[in-house]
Amino acid sequence: MAYREVTRVEINEVIRRWQLGLSQRQIARGTGLSRPTVRRYLAAAVELGLSADGPEPDESQLARLAALSLAGPRRTPGQARGRRMRRARSS
Repeated sequence: MAYREVTRVEINEVIRRWQLGLSQRQIARGTGLSRPTVRRYLAAAVELGLSADGPEPDESQLARLAALSLAGPRRTPGQARGRRMRRARSS
């Protein structure tokens, strides 16, 4: 699957649905995000002190959650090594 940046609006929607009591699977279906992405944002939200039965996130918390999206796609060490080896062979 291709990398796509998650917007602040989508992050806010994930948190809103979580606080309404929806499951991670239901949130993923409703937002079009993958379950691992939903799980990652909810874990980060908990680390920031948000809870399923707490208040809505403030702007600073949303900004910190949005910063997760700026990190770019994750690669395993094997993926990076494989690309370097292919480049070396083609040179």
